[in-house]
Amino acid sequence: MAGAKVEGKFDITIHHGTLDQIFDCLKKTNNVYVQLVREFQPGVEREFGRTVTCQEGNKAPSWKNEKFVVDAKGGHKLVLRVYCEHFWRADFLVGEVECDLADLVRRAGRGEKFTRDLPITKKRSPMGSLNCSFGPTGPLPSSSEGGVASHLPDPTKFQADLQKLLNRQEELQERVRTRFRQMARPIGQNGKLAMSTEDCKPLKELLAQRLQVKEEAFGDIHQMFWRFEVAGDGKLYEDEVVRMVMCMLYTYRDALQGPRHHT
Repeated sequence: MAGAKVEGKFDITIHHGTLDQIFDCLKKTNNVYVQLVREFQPGVEREFGRTVTCQEGNKAPSWKNEKFVVDAKGGHKLVLRVYCEHFWRADFLVGEVECDLADLVRRAGRGEKFTRDLPITKKRSPMGSLNCSFGPTGPLPSSSEGGVASHLPDPTKFQADLQKLLNRQEELQERVRTRFRQMARPIGQNGKLAMSTEDCKPLKELLAQRLQVKEEAFGDIHQMFWRFEVAGDGKLYEDEVVRMVMCMLYTYRDALQGPRHHT
């Protein structure tokens, strides 16, 4: 029975797991990652994050600093899907962990912090367990804490952390929105913050600098601008800039390692 929509945030940290068997019959290893999904109702869901892949985690995969902010956004379940990653074949779904979003939001609101071994199941059969910590979430960095560059790590660290950033889609989008509010000007309709093609050039230069790549890696900024310009006034507003930057980062990521797939 559907209840009231759940609103609120909490943190989850995925530490380690235990799996009952080796699922890659060719390599005889398990390269394991966890996908985070918000379920609104049966068959209606949205992925919002995933861990890095624990290479050769086998029956005891573990992760370091895999902390996510979970925003309920009206959902009713948090689903953690455990996958065995394959290179040439589709990734294998090991099993799932289901958590009640309302309960986790309620406990975070009371300031509770706790760690649990959560059972992984597939078609009601036990497949292992996942050790996770839960607790209240802290705020993202605000725009008042300094300029754009002060929030970005040094080039080497930024490049090393790119995959983790992209694995946290909603958190990354919120950070892009913060940068937009720092860099945009009130030149849009009714004085809204917006960016022109000239305003977007420093954004592309900054990404290229932090990733230590040529600007050409992100394509022609004018073409990107007009691809995402939808208002018809020659300006990009907040949502369009977020989509453009995410597209640029995913294009760069896929050029390095190829797109991912699931089954």
